[in-house]
Amino acid sequence: MAVTKYEVCSRALNTIGFGSINSFTDDNQRAVICGDLWDTFSRYLLSIYPWYFIQKKVQLGRLVTAPVNEYTYAYQLPGDLLRLNAIYASGSAGAIPIQNYNLVGNRVLADDSSLWADYQEYVIAEGWPYWFVQFAIKALALELAEHIPTDETKINKLQVKVWGNPNDNGRGGMYGQAMSVDSKQRPAEPIRDFELISTRFV
Repeated sequence: MAVTKYEVCSRALNTIGFGSINSFTDDNQRAVICGDLWDTFSRYLLSIYPWYFIQKKVQLGRLVTAPVNEYTYAYQLPGDLLRLNAIYASGSAGAIPIQNYNLVGNRVLADDSSLWADYQEYVIAEGWPYWFVQFAIKALALELAEHIPTDETKINKLQVKVWGNPNDNGRGGMYGQAMSVDSKQRPAEPIRDFELISTRFV
């Protein structure tokens, strides 16, 4: 069953010892704080790592107005883009990302006549896999604890549970587990033939 943003917020509030909410318009401070945090924090969690479950590939639309100088064409980035992972000049299988482009606001400038983007899209909570939901609940609980008075010991334990110990550099705990589960959803990367690799063995 899909989990709504209100359920994620409620379970996060429960984690730090507070009551649930039904919506962001409930007549209490908890709902107001959750409503203020949700959009920004959910986008943050979805963009801090190249999660496979929100990856998307599309051909970019070329804009009529060309750049003033330096590049030949301008392309519009998708409106649901959270994090850009790569730009390609071809939609063919095995295409290699290009490096000669520039990002200006919500546009990509390049000399190539067609472009494709590999990026992460924003997905609402109902579309999150359960393993990510569990990570998001605890991470949001920790964020809420900075805005709602919470026991310091509980916050410290939650910090370790979500992000790991200090020597994990913020990549341990449930975040590390989520990264591991997500990586198992990815198909194995094929070994591509490159000219330089081939000449090594001639």
